[in-house]
Amino acid sequence: MLSRQKGQSNCRLASLPALSNLSKPDFTAKPDFTSSRKGQSSCRLYSVDASRKGQSSCRLYSVDASRKGQVEFVAIIGIAIVAVVVILFAFSGAGPALSPDQRTVSDSVGNMIRQATLETISTVGEQGGYLTQDYPQGAVVFSGGRTPYWEYNGNVVVPDIEENIEKGIEQYVDRNKESLRESFGFDISFGPPRVSMSTMADKMEVTVSMPTTIKGESFSQPYKVAVPTRFGEIIDFSPKFARYANDNRPIETFTLASMALSPVDATSRGPAQTVPFVVQLNRCGESVYKDYGSIRGEVDGIIRRTLARTYLPGKYPVHEAGGYDTYELQDTGTLVDDKVTPFIDPSVTSPQYTLEPIDGNPYSEIDLSFWLPDGFSLSRNSFAFTPDPVIAYPKPIPMTDICQSEPVYVKYSLNYPVIVKVKDPLTGASLNFANTVFIKDNQPAPWADVGVYAAQADLCDSIPLCIADVHVADGSGRPVEAASVSFIGCPAGETDATGAFRGRVICGLGLLQVEKEGYDTFGDLYSSSKLPGARVTLQKRPGFTLSLYEVNVRDESLAGQYRINEIDVYALPESRYVYMLFVPLAGSEVVERIFESPQATMESLPAGEYIVSATIVDRETNEGIGGIVTGFTVTEDLDGQNVNAYLPYLFEYRQQTDEEKIHSGYTMEDLFRNADCNLGPLSTARLAFDGCVVKQSDLV
Repeated sequence: MLSRQKGQSNCRLASLPALSNLSKPDFTAKPDFTSSRKGQSSCRLYSVDASRKGQSSCRLYSVDASRKGQVEFVAIIGIAIVAVVVILFAFSGAGPALSPDQRTVSDSVGNMIRQATLETISTVGEQGGYLTQDYPQGAVVFSGGRTPYWEYNGNVVVPDIEENIEKGIEQYVDRNKESLRESFGFDISFGPPRVSMSTMADKMEVTVSMPTTIKGESFSQPYKVAVPTRFGEIIDFSPKFARYANDNRPIETFTLASMALSPVDATSRGPAQTVPFVVQLNRCGESVYKDYGSIRGEVDGIIRRTLARTYLPGKYPVHEAGGYDTYELQDTGTLVDDKVTPFIDPSVTSPQYTLEPIDGNPYSEIDLSFWLPDGFSLSRNSFAFTPDPVIAYPKPIPMTDICQSEPVYVKYSLNYPVIVKVKDPLTGASLNFANTVFIKDNQPAPWADVGVYAAQADLCDSIPLCIADVHVADGSGRPVEAASVSFIGCPAGETDATGAFRGRVICGLGLLQVEKEGYDTFGDLYSSSKLPGARVTLQKRPGFTLSLYEVNVRDESLAGQYRINEIDVYALPESRYVYMLFVPLAGSEVVERIFESPQATMESLPAGEYIVSATIVDRETNEGIGGIVTGFTVTEDLDGQNVNAYLPYLFEYRQQTDEEKIHSGYTMEDLFRNADCNLGPLSTARLAFDGCVVKQSDLV
């Protein structure tokens, strides 16, 4: 039983200082179990001085020796308390109290290690996990720097990111330890640092062993710093994603889906998407013409929007407001039953896509985005389609009032780099690396087929050493600005306001290609030595409107004459449509069109001389009721103008044979061109007409 003995001080447990305030005790000292008085025992933690003979000044407990069992019990408790203290100090990492100089050194080195870790994470992240820019698979330019390929044409190479971060921290500390040493006001030295690192989901623990001597005395090692960061999770995710993308091709799949969902082109004369995969027209008068420039621009926008709208699981934005710029596109949302349901603006038609969890992990604590290289644009080296251009027009089906075109199937090929940016929300640092996207014939292409594209890309990446000075003009000799110039399949640049391109190109023998939307593409074989002073003519494909007029020609055979009254010239009635055939005198591109209204559009007709055959067709019977054959010159100046077309209606036309109809067509041309009638038949001017009578014998 615990008791206080007469004449002795009682050192009670409550009088001990808090454990947290204790300096580390000297555990080499043994408990003093000496008797201060006969029949009593004192169990003491530390050896103490006696203030009086036979008494201790600070005993934990006084124990009645007559109660031997209790003495043993209390001794056990004392030993247990000592053990607890030992364990607490061991796990708290507490050591001997630091002097002010030691504390200053410890804090300063810790701050340097923390700064080294943050700067190394940022640098290694920007360099795709590499400590230096010695990239084994090459790089693309992104945000003004070089971002390495991790996956290049099916080959995946991933750096050891943790090792590179450790090396980077070690180099930083070694580089800055001398300036840190000089900042102290006392004698101190640092030895060579050695760094090890442990990465966890939300932090990095960095341990630096760096022999330190302060005022001639060795300072305890190592230094340990914990840095809050998600970079460990990023290091885990990124290699897995590179391999996942290489095997499963999500970007190719999403891009093709966005292309297939492109909107209907409101400017087209027939129902066709801005990026058509199949074109088939079923109405008379419809037509579709899409050249490389128009489709390339649409696909470029689709690529950017698709990348901006691809997310990790759980990152799908359910409510955003605003517009989109070059790389970013945002949606609005609709609130239903207190939940925000995303919807896609039909005028944009750019779906949003969610990636699959990687190995079952959604990686919801990191941020993922996709980007394009600086100055990215599609060229014939990276984007192509067949047929090029896409042309469709319906033809009348005999014995019906139906027109139909043959289906046109369009196949696309794409090959371009994508930058994967994985951002740490705790530090703001990002790990950036590049993958390749490869599509051929409307599907993710086998990597085995990439050889020709890779060889071409390597050629275009070589240093251009030869000088080019190419001058581009239209058929009238006027300079063509903003025409794209490429040589040996490698984009070189665009012409300036004077129609000139001056720059350096790959040396060799190959195709010089110049193109611009609305013009025929120029292509010819050139040697690089012939490019200085080369002159190229781009023939414009003028587009113009047609105002269609029906002319009621009265065949007065008994009088041997044709009569056209003033009221016999009128706009094409709704009950008619016009079938026109443009046959070039030079070249092989025959153009057929059907027009269903008095105002029609003729798109991108190459400049040149044509024989034009035009037939007025009755919708109800689908029979020709009049026709004409005439010559017509299409010039570049015709672009944007209006052409009036005067087409004859003859009552007798239905009964004529095919041969007689051809003869009648030439006769009608002579009639309309006769000085008394002066009706074109194709003219940019609206002709004044008050009727005419022409003898049939005066016509050829």
